[in-house]
Amino acid sequence: MTVAIEQMTANELSRLAVLEEAVQGCIDGIQANLDEMSKALAEIRDKRYYRQTHANFEAYCQERFGKGRTGVNRLIRASQVFENLVPIGTKPANEWQVRSLTDLQPEDQREAWQTAVERFGDHPTGNEVAAIAGSYKQSEDTVELTPLNEGSQVRILSKEMNGVDAVVAKVERDGNLYWCDTENREGLPFLRAELELIAAPSTEPPPPKLSPREQISGLKVLLQATYDVIWNTASPTDELQDAVEKALE
Repeated sequence: MTVAIEQMTANELSRLAVLEEAVQGCIDGIQANLDEMSKALAEIRDKRYYRQTHANFEAYCQERFGKGRTGVNRLIRASQVFENLVPIGTKPANEWQVRSLTDLQPEDQREAWQTAVERFGDHPTGNEVAAIAGSYKQSEDTVELTPLNEGSQVRILSKEMNGVDAVVAKVERDGNLYWCDTENREGLPFLRAELELIAAPSTEPPPPKLSPREQISGLKVLLQATYDVIWNTASPTDELQDAVEKALE
């Protein structure tokens, strides 16, 4: 049952008709544009275009479109995320894909979505996006894991690559996001919980580099040793003896 609450102007009623047509077209599948639908609902809500027939936005949505306030508000929040992701190029296809991004800061939304696309392809599922978004959220219930360092040897525990060994190439998000290289692929992002430490990076300093003179001296020693083996096991030709003696000069 609808009750007149407050009269609206002709322009407002005309605008409402346009917005309702856009929303209904998306619901009916005529216009598969969730971004347009979300923006239309947000305008109806924010400008209270429902006020002539309904006391509140929830009652209006339920009667007019068969949707509750929770579902509508999710669409509206998703619309804000869609708009924020426009510069990235690869756009989400539905509200479920970005639901886990709505609580993040705009910059984090873009980073998390880009990471999900790089890891899972142009059409990541809502669960895949949520896994990446989790690295941007601090939860008191999360078990503290020892951070990994660049160069650590790890074993991947994710469902897609379970058991594959890798090396940590880069650490981001204060130790919440790790870019790893496997034998066949480079630059794969993982959460800390998806990685098992196998061996920490070596703390021993690399061996000092030899100067060109030292390198030549070492080669001469190796060549002399090789020549000695040949001399003791076979009769070297005159040409070989001349070549060795020249190289050792």
